[in-house]
Amino acid sequence: MWIDDWSWRSLSSEPLPGNLKLATEQFAVNLQLMAAGQYALIGENGYHKKHDLLPRASYAIESPFVKTVGTLALANGKVLTIKGRAWLSKEWGSELVGASYVGEDNFILWLNDDEALLVSRYRYKDNMPYTSAAILDRQGNVKNIPTDDISIRAIGYTEFDSGRRVPLSWRLQVPSYDIDLVIKARKRDNWVNFVVPQWQGAIMANGSHQAQGFMQLSGY
Repeated sequence: MWIDDWSWRSLSSEPLPGNLKLATEQFAVNLQLMAAGQYALIGENGYHKKHDLLPRASYAIESPFVKTVGTLALANGKVLTIKGRAWLSKEWGSELVGASYVGEDNFILWLNDDEALLVSRYRYKDNMPYTSAAILDRQGNVKNIPTDDISIRAIGYTEFDSGRRVPLSWRLQVPSYDIDLVIKARKRDNWVNFVVPQWQGAIMANGSHQAQGFMQLSGY
């Protein structure tokens, strides 16, 4: 579903608190978003490397703990009170994709009430994939995880009518932090044809932690 009627408005000099509104013929959402933790800079003070050998990197700032409350208005006139949590991320760099870039796999997972895990896997034509990860807490502290201590692999694919085979089940292991998770998509049909076509949607994870989060996959 494409939504053209939407707006985001900051309520201060910073992105949060903010107000997100969107509307379709079937429903309308009005959300208030409030920071429930500090901003965090991943990588080297926000400099996020995407390969050891290739000149690929970006800057990123993360706000992994965002509280949301608001209303969901249905077409039949019923209005529901809703609440949840969100993750605000801003990334920028000098290029959208590089010449050798194939796609990427991004995962955000709330491990518990105080810690969140961010994992990104970048895929290239003529080079091995590069994986980066970090654990972020509410105080803005960041634990960058060495690349060789991260194992992420697809364990289940879903084939769409278009012929695309997209990995919607994964195994994630970070031995140094006793993390061993099986990740699965909550909903299958979330492929969107953006400028960079991608699958994105909610995920759940079981194993060493009972976690929830969000997954974004491109290049399939």
